[in-house]
Amino acid sequence: MKTVSGRVLGSLLGLALIAAVPVVTATPALAAEHVSCAKFATWVGWGSITNKCKTTKRLKGIVDSGTDTKCETYSPGQKRKYFTGIGFIEKVVAC
Repeated sequence: MKTVSGRVLGSLLGLALIAAVPVVTATPALAAEHVSCAKFATWVGWGSITNKCKTTKRLKGIVDSGTDTKCETYSPGQKRKYFTGIGFIEKVVAC
């Protein structure tokens, strides 16, 4: 009768534990919550975000082909303009 060494058994148990752990990945932009009351306008090289919500929000513009806007606090009714390079703002998310 053959026995399994402790090192081999430990390796097998380690692999079983790794296989049992679910892997969840998401980029911050995909994981962020869309804010429907925040509005945006976009044109070549520029975009703007307006907080049309009734409360203060932390908002960020997701740019399709460039760097996203920084996360900033917007009071109700506040509007900011951003340089977006070659990209366009696709959506506004909470941050």
